[in-house]
Amino acid sequence: MKRVKDRLQKVVVIGATPAGIAATNKLGELGIPVTLIESRPDLNEKFSDSQYRLPSGASFNFAHRSGLMRILRNPRIRCLLPSEVTSVRHTGQGFAVRVKPLMGYVDPQRCVLCGKCADACQVITCEGTSPLRYNGRKMLPGRPLIDKRRQPLCQENCPLGVNVQGYMALTRAGKFSQALDLIRQENVLPGICGRVCTHPCEAVCRRRDVDDPLAIREIKRFLSDCDSSSGESAIPSDGVR
Repeated sequence: MKRVKDRLQKVVVIGATPAGIAATNKLGELGIPVTLIESRPDLNEKFSDSQYRLPSGASFNFAHRSGLMRILRNPRIRCLLPSEVTSVRHTGQGFAVRVKPLMGYVDPQRCVLCGKCADACQVITCEGTSPLRYNGRKMLPGRPLIDKRRQPLCQENCPLGVNVQGYMALTRAGKFSQALDLIRQENVLPGICGRVCTHPCEAVCRRRDVDDPLAIREIKRFLSDCDSSSGESAIPSDGVR
């Protein structure tokens, strides 16, 4: 008689609904590896909607917060938030699920939900709102989300991949040293590039659809000249270069 082959059981729960939360918790407590997939980045915000209110009037996120916390703390439960399922395929070994993670651009291992990023963000979208979503320290699983629909054309066309939108927004806010630090993360010679760069970023700047492209290269040169790390400004007193 052949020995029965041990098979590792794994479960995928698609959609963090009240039933999905209950099933995920139960399976995790039984020791079965579970993967919870949800397209919303914040479970606390999702379950605060009126459609998830209990007959008593309490919202699901308040009444069942302990259950939500157990999911996040159980090492056998893997949460993919935000993510979406692109395909489900049946194979001889079971079901194969393909998942596409939705980028939030925030490292969950380093975020402590202090909210300083929301206060310091200077970027404004076309709708006049901030691209950074921060709903306070009650966020679950607990990290802000940056709504970045695609990589900016200026950064995409920069040979070094410098975060142009970031340092331009910091420069507009008068935070010159922070803007220069952001440039130096990818470009260690901003003063030279501010003079000899062919600035392909300006050729695709969306501002040219309104009037003229932003003077990205000149601003990089200005920030480098304003570097006061040595205690003195590099800009001549007569203002002539």
